[in-house]
Amino acid sequence: MGQFHALQLGVVAENMLAVYCCDRLEGPVMADIQAEIVAYEQMRADLESKHLGKWVLVHGLELVGVYDTFEAAAQDAVKRFGRESCLIRQVGAPPITLPASVLYNLG
Repeated sequence: MGQFHALQLGVVAENMLAVYCCDRLEGPVMADIQAEIVAYEQMRADLESKHLGKWVLVHGLELVGVYDTFEAAAQDAVKRFGRESCLIRQVGAPPITLPASVLYNLG
């Protein structure tokens, strides 16, 4: 996926990481996402040994589900959490850096 793309339903994705979020990545939403990234990192070794290549959904610091596709994870995220923030990540994918334009809603 290379660049960030604003997809339908507010899903933002780059490479192998995606975040379903409210309208902006700032304030409490960004803090929630950062906490979910930390939670994912704490689970990473176990996830990589059991679910390498699968997509996982993390919400509220807990693993919600494991999916075969990004689309399945995103659909479940919307169904369960609406417009609340959560993390969708492909297990084993390299970490990414969010561009400043996304972090600060520029452009």
